[in-house]
Amino acid sequence: MDGINEVLKLSDKESILSLLPLFHAYLQIVNLWVATTYGCQAGYLKELSPAELSAALIEFKPTILTTVPRLWYLFHKKIFDAVEARPKSVQLLFRAMLATNGFSRDLLRINLGHVLFGKVHAGFGGRLRIAISAGSRFDEDVARDFHKLGFTILQGYGLTETSGAATATYENDNRIGSVGKPMFNAKIKIDNPDAEGVGEVLIRGEMVFNGYYKNPTATADAFTEDGWFRSGDLGRIDGDGHLFIVGRAKDVIVLPSGKNVHPEDLEVHYLKAPEVEELAVLGVKDDAESRAGAEKLVAIVVPDFEYLKQSKIANSKEAIRYALDNLGRELPEYQRVRDYIVRAEPLPRTATRKIKRFELKKQIESGEIEGGAPETKDWKLTSADAAFLDAGVARTVLSAIRQHVEDSDSIHPAMNLEIDLGLDSLARAEVFAALENAFETEFTAEQAAAAITVENVVQLVRTTPKGVEIDRDTGSDSIDLKADLNWSAIIRNAGDNLPEIADVLRNRPLFAGFAFLVYRCFNLFCLVFMRLEVDGIENLQKAANRPGEKNERTGLSPFLICPNHQSFLDPFVLCSNYPFSIFRNIFHVGAKMFFETRTMRFIAKMLNVVPIDQDMQLMRAMKAGAIGLKNGKVLNIYPEGERAFDGDLHQFKKGAAILAAELDLPILPVALDGLQNVWARRSWRIRPAKVKIRIGDPIFARDIGPELCGEPKYDAVIDHLKSTIASMIAEMRK
Repeated sequence: MDGINEVLKLSDKESILSLLPLFHAYLQIVNLWVATTYGCQAGYLKELSPAELSAALIEFKPTILTTVPRLWYLFHKKIFDAVEARPKSVQLLFRAMLATNGFSRDLLRINLGHVLFGKVHAGFGGRLRIAISAGSRFDEDVARDFHKLGFTILQGYGLTETSGAATATYENDNRIGSVGKPMFNAKIKIDNPDAEGVGEVLIRGEMVFNGYYKNPTATADAFTEDGWFRSGDLGRIDGDGHLFIVGRAKDVIVLPSGKNVHPEDLEVHYLKAPEVEELAVLGVKDDAESRAGAEKLVAIVVPDFEYLKQSKIANSKEAIRYALDNLGRELPEYQRVRDYIVRAEPLPRTATRKIKRFELKKQIESGEIEGGAPETKDWKLTSADAAFLDAGVARTVLSAIRQHVEDSDSIHPAMNLEIDLGLDSLARAEVFAALENAFETEFTAEQAAAAITVENVVQLVRTTPKGVEIDRDTGSDSIDLKADLNWSAIIRNAGDNLPEIADVLRNRPLFAGFAFLVYRCFNLFCLVFMRLEVDGIENLQKAANRPGEKNERTGLSPFLICPNHQSFLDPFVLCSNYPFSIFRNIFHVGAKMFFETRTMRFIAKMLNVVPIDQDMQLMRAMKAGAIGLKNGKVLNIYPEGERAFDGDLHQFKKGAAILAAELDLPILPVALDGLQNVWARRSWRIRPAKVKIRIGDPIFARDIGPELCGEPKYDAVIDHLKSTIASMIAEMRK
């Protein structure tokens, strides 16, 4: 207790608010024994909910706050999300204030946090002097931000066997990233340090226990021959005596390269993704590696469903993979997680909130948890749930969902469409397209994105005119929904009255001429800066001049161009090579969120982009593509739907295959290579690099599986397209 008081400098004026349970050894000492010994006021929450926490901070006005890093990450996200929602001028001012207080604290030892960030401090009660973080490693970037905001976050290190804490950072010596120096009479040393000074942390002092109760064998294993306690943690000590914890010795993952990876380091890094609530990085046996004991990195992820809902992100798996891939680019190659398993259930943890890694690893290796399988739960259907699902609207919704779900007999209203039912982005979009078709309505992207559970979808459909009619007539049957979504009828009946495609259909010769001139100038830049090589340009004319199929309006035979996607530069570089007859008639269907500013809307016009959210408004996007093609235009569509940061091919979506099959039009496969090196994802830096483009021979859907139709046909066409592009890329890389 004397050691802790040496760090905290307590008085009877202190108010200590704990966000940790009392069974945590460190909290028993700080919030129970120390607080009562020095006459401090101690407070606890009835439940750890946002409302309860906010109220406690304002009413209790703590001077000391004890919690775990994860809660500080949530505080950090809330603060910085609020700033990001403000105008750019406010964001710039905020960053300038952060830099100012960081400079003031580091060099002048003056904390201006309460002056510059008074509103933030008021949210913590306005009297917070010290915050204590315990239980796991604290992300250095987050710690640095709170330091600049004016908060003093101290970290401690210890175990139950060391009575809670053996080291701590001091207010006047708070080295970010460190867990401090030995407290009071504690002694710390590193056993068998490697070349980087990392080894097992050994502890000695009065705070160390005498041994495990009636377990002499475990006690003997826990101590060295000369009486030092083996912590089981790996760490290093810098030149000033600060201890840095690297991870648990038993959790170290050994990769085939021989590199050691500490999962806690990676978890701290990947948890920066706001889409993620929990994450565990594991080393799992790598069946593709012949070396005995070799492991690969796998992350088990629990999404932050509240954030996904507020951000209108329906395809959580894709959003999570995209976010984690981006974060992975900030790490060395060997530390990047390649496999992700998304589950809805919280991660199994010990009473002290430690992840049960062995249990998770065992589940993966036994096949209980698989990367592509939805997480299973013991769903209990109440009589109210059964009645809800038996109503007319719900029966129709279930009919649409069951077309894409194998175990369709056990659907619960609370099931998440993606995580629990396993619907991918296309299946989800097809469910909504089928419901729009059946109920003769159209959902906005925002409505579709907010409907993430079965119950959400049912409630949304109930707001449609037909849904209201069915609800009003309680005896009404569900609407007859056919077994398959009839893309043929939808595409065949698509009229020209879609406002998003009006600009594409309009004849704009002057604008097209100006844009073509800009693109040709850009093409000269590409030839020099990217050493651009283009092969197969003649195939464009071959597809555009098919005998007997020319459109009177454009003078072209319509077709689809399908490239792989590597960079934001792809459409600019590719289109700069098109002859004017094709350039003036090219159009794209692009994600609406990228074209919401005035500048991006202008670029959309130059590129002839139809801005529609394809994941949320699939039927509308498909209609737009069909309308343009039926009017003699050429559709440039990226089947992957997103940029591949690593240059490899990702999953192809079958929208292009549907259009090609139902309109009997050819697809030109295009292989792009090198653009990911020119403008990488999550970077604004353009680098010179070699770029190659190969345009393949036209692919006709009617020639691929002529006996097939519907979904099997679409699958066969898109698989053939992907394998063709893969072969072209492989040839270019030889």
